[in-house]
Amino acid sequence: MVGDGPLRQTLQAQVAELNLEPYVHFLGSRHDVPDLLAASDLFVLPSLWEGLAMALLEGMATGLPIVASEVSAPSR
Repeated sequence: MVGDGPLRQTLQAQVAELNLEPYVHFLGSRHDVPDLLAASDLFVLPSLWEGLAMALLEGMATGLPIVASEVSAPSR
């Protein structure tokens, strides 16, 4: 997982509880995202809310298969 946020500790605990630590890596904030995308097989964006999903657009630009949740736009 690339990025960081307030749910990181919760997610890390869930990964540990499910014994998925060998398979899930929390990379934090990175500056080499294009390289990480190039080495990936799949792009997942499980957001509950996105104003403009720039990360999704970047994932789509690589040609990777995309898995994304339906999100709500911000209300104004």
